[in-house]
Amino acid sequence: MDNMYVKDSDYKPRDDLGKYIHERSIDELLHSGIVVVDKVPGPSSQQVSTWVKDMLKVEKAGHVGTLDPNVSGVLPILLGKATKIMKYMHMLPKTYVVLMHLHDKVSERKIEHVLKSFEGKPYYHKPPRKSAVSKKPRKRMVYKIDLLEIDDKDVLFKATVESGTYMRTFCIDVGKKLGSKAHMQELRRIESGGFDESFAVDLNELKEKAWLYFEKGKKDALEGYILPVERGVRHLKKVYIKDVAVSAILHGAPLYYKGIVMIQKDVKKGDILAGYNMKGELVGIFQSQSDIEEVKKKFQGVAARPLTIIMDRDYYPKLWKKNGDAGI
Repeated sequence: MDNMYVKDSDYKPRDDLGKYIHERSIDELLHSGIVVVDKVPGPSSQQVSTWVKDMLKVEKAGHVGTLDPNVSGVLPILLGKATKIMKYMHMLPKTYVVLMHLHDKVSERKIEHVLKSFEGKPYYHKPPRKSAVSKKPRKRMVYKIDLLEIDDKDVLFKATVESGTYMRTFCIDVGKKLGSKAHMQELRRIESGGFDESFAVDLNELKEKAWLYFEKGKKDALEGYILPVERGVRHLKKVYIKDVAVSAILHGAPLYYKGIVMIQKDVKKGDILAGYNMKGELVGIFQSQSDIEEVKKKFQGVAARPLTIIMDRDYYPKLWKKNGDAGI
């Protein structure tokens, strides 16, 4: 952990509190976990989310990033309390493979030049008429575009874009810049929320594994299919918290400076942080109230305020009543 500043090198966490992520049972993962589905063309994203919710017998499930019914690809489904991290997973870019059809034949050199002209720049566009969001122009970043193949008037390319970019509209705008009408013919999402196709599971396979787990009592049937909630916030800056501070946070307290064991060295005021106990379990999502230099100097006051708490309130006893205000 070379990128971490250690604030309390003498701190010793309690062995009897918390649980290492690899020790969680399937039931615990279902309570707060992630399933990455390889969505097929046909059903809506909401329908897929509902199917997963029903087959895994969870009370709540939600998808990260909507795919149109005729679009396939990576669709992360958040289970139970993991639904609270949805907005933070939307912070990550998405990658698509797009088949665009041109109405006129255009040279490969010009196509590549126009596609590259969008790369690394803000892209202003309006969501399509059929979308459920406001039709006001929006600004989104196009991070990378690679031309893969051209077959007459069909153009295959890969694009990594900011969440909320409509590839259907993008194809129309590429066509305008080429001087030829264009439309999106096929679309597949190959990465979303930090998960690529290697994580994605076929829905029928998941259904079979769920049946073996719930109906046949095969306890290892779902192993590897349900990922811990922590996998969804790997992109956020990190802070590790003392047990007594975790206990206080679960009952409504903010994170105080003296509750920090270690924190990422490049933290700035206003940054979004993933807060963990010393066994690597996600406590919640916080917003930093200071930069790293203040964290180094201060031992009194609020270091970060919780935005959402993931850990169950009763997961820790009320430690601060036994230990005074140590660590909080």
